[in-house]
Amino acid sequence: MLTEVDQTVKLSDLKFDREKIEIKADPETILVKVEPPQKEEVIVPPTPVATEGEVPAEGEAKPAEGTAAEQKPVEGKSQEVKKEESKS
Repeated sequence: MLTEVDQTVKLSDLKFDREKIEIKADPETILVKVEPPQKEEVIVPPTPVATEGEVPAEGEAKPAEGTAAEQKPVEGKSQEVKKEESKS
């Protein structure tokens, strides 16, 4: 069992029946190595965004005017795309 930093398990450390299995790799090949801990990544949970018509739960902030949830698509662009599709 690996318990210390920089400990390794090499191919030569494995115990197996050498009459049944032939490994052609270098016996000094490192298979597993214990590395020191890296910087811990802190994951911030996403905040739910209230959609139009929803009332925020107690303690939640109301979304600001003009947020992505409240923006409407530009009418001219969506109509142009529909016209181009119908021509094809």
